[in-house]
Amino acid sequence: AALSVGSRQVRNRATCIGNICNASPLADTGTPLLACDAVILAEGPDGRREIPIRDFFIFVRKTSLKPGEIVTAIRVPYIAGAEGVFTKVARRREVDLSTVCATVLRCGGEFRFAFGSVAPTPLRLVKTEELVRGKKPDGAILQLAVDRGIAVLATKLPMFAACGLLYEKGLRGGMA
Repeated sequence: AALSVGSRQVRNRATCIGNICNASPLADTGTPLLACDAVILAEGPDGRREIPIRDFFIFVRKTSLKPGEIVTAIRVPYIAGAEGVFTKVARRREVDLSTVCATVLRCGGEFRFAFGSVAPTPLRLVKTEELVRGKKPDGAILQLAVDRGIAVLATKLPMFAACGLLYEKGLRGGMA
C-alpha cells in the first residue's frame, strides 16, 4: 500500500502517519493498518494515549485526535504467519487517489477484510470475517464471503461491482 501513495517524490518525503492523519477514506495505508489492528500513539496536553485504529477515523478528514494532540507513532502488532494483499483501482498507476482500495489479510484460519473509498472512513467487513471464521476457504465459502462483502459494500457505495472485483481478486487471485 505504501508503494502506491502519491508519486516517488511524495513517497520519499511523506509518512504513513501523515497519510492517515489526513483521514481521507481514500488513504491507501488506512486499509492495511485497519486489517492489522494497528494502534495509533498520540501525545498532547493531557499526556500520551493509545487509539485503536478502528476508533481513529471518525468521518471524512476527521480523526479522534483531541486539540493539541499529535500522532507520534503507529504500532502494528506482529501477526505470526500473516499473509496479505493490498490492491486498488485508480485511473492511473501513480499520483492518483484510489477509486476503491482493499486489503485482505489471512492470519492462520482467519481472514480480515478492509476497504477504502466505500464509506466516510476505511471500513472493516467484520460480519464477512465472522462468516468465514474457522471454515476451510474453499470455493463455496469464498463465494459466500464475496457475496456478503458485495452486499455490505453495495449499501456504502453505488459502484459495488468494482468492490466485488477487488474482493474476488484479494480472496482468489492474491491468496489462492
